[in-house]
Amino acid sequence: MRARTLQLWAETYERDLRDVISLQDDVALAITEAIKGRMTPCPSGSPVAQRRVTQDGFEKAVGYLQQAIEKDPTDAS
Repeated sequence: MRARTLQLWAETYERDLRDVISLQDDVALAITEAIKGRMTPCPSGSPVAQRRVTQDGFEKAVGYLQQAIEKDPTDAS
């Protein structure tokens, strides 16, 4: 059985790859605006995703941050 897909949003962006952070922000904003009102509310009433922080997850995040710093200590993003 094939899964049914529904396209909610489509857009084309052309940018310089050096401006990827700005592109990410623009795409995230455009998606948010496109699907606003189509999502069901969270049980808590908050649009923020509920995430559980675990020791393992925290240690992985710290490890990834350290790797990024080693690759480019001048990049604060």
